[in-house]
Amino acid sequence: MMPAMRCALFLLVMFCAGCGLFDSGEPGRNEVNLEQEKPDAMRVAGWIEFPALSVHTADQAAAPKPPLVRGFFRGGWFETDGKLEGEIPPLPSRRVLKRGSLLLASRAFIAEGSELPVRGIAIAGFQDQETGAFHPAPPTGNAGSSK
Repeated sequence: MMPAMRCALFLLVMFCAGCGLFDSGEPGRNEVNLEQEKPDAMRVAGWIEFPALSVHTADQAAAPKPPLVRGFFRGGWFETDGKLEGEIPPLPSRRVLKRGSLLLASRAFIAEGSELPVRGIAIAGFQDQETGAFHPAPPTGNAGSSK
């Protein structure tokens, strides 16, 4: 066999082996399940603190500072049930606040009246237009003025 043909055949066999066209003999090794949930090893327990929207993981030594929402981080996304922990302080005075909702998965703010839909778990509240801080709405209904 010519060296060029031998080299081409070798490259073809290596390519096919890398693509998984040959069976390795190990059960489950050549199978890909695209519908499988991400394993727990990819989840990192943590929380988001308000109003700064600071992100913390459970392996940090600092204790959580309420109000906060606990959950798990997967990549850049946050998974939670949306339950706020801790007392919600009164809204700050002399600040320009915009009413809306904070999408917890992405930490994106959707202003009230926006054409963007609020999808997923969100917390109603107010965003400080200067600092970007998010203040959850007080549960009493006395939310103060917003602009």
